[in-house]
Amino acid sequence: MKCTFTVPGKPVPKGRPRVTRHGTYTPKSTQAFEAAVRQAWQEAGAVQFPAGAPLDVIVSAYFPIPQSASKKRRAELSGAYHTAARGDLDNIVKAVMDALNGCAYPDDSAVCRIFAEKRYSDTPRTFVFISSVDDPV
Repeated sequence: MKCTFTVPGKPVPKGRPRVTRHGTYTPKSTQAFEAAVRQAWQEAGAVQFPAGAPLDVIVSAYFPIPQSASKKRRAELSGAYHTAARGDLDNIVKAVMDALNGCAYPDDSAVCRIFAEKRYSDTPRTFVFISSVDDPV
């Protein structure tokens, strides 16, 4: 089994939960991104993996090239790795996996291998590929 989908727009890392006198909440930007991930998954066919099946996850996050970059710099950055201070890769993966928890798979503990990368692109998006592990060790 496998499922591939793309979430349009700038990737959003998982925000830290905020604690107030009225309780704990997740930042709105994280909630919106997780909702977009679930919607893209549903539009792609909503493949649900069976409980206990080991899974591989690939996440490719494509960030927009800064507007301030010159034409020459934009050409250099297109497809290059994103190393800016904002947008930790582990938090982007966490947002994707948490969004699909209970939807695409019963629990994200079934994920055995993760491959992730951040790059620059003219079209910001998050590409996600989930598959059953073919040959469990």
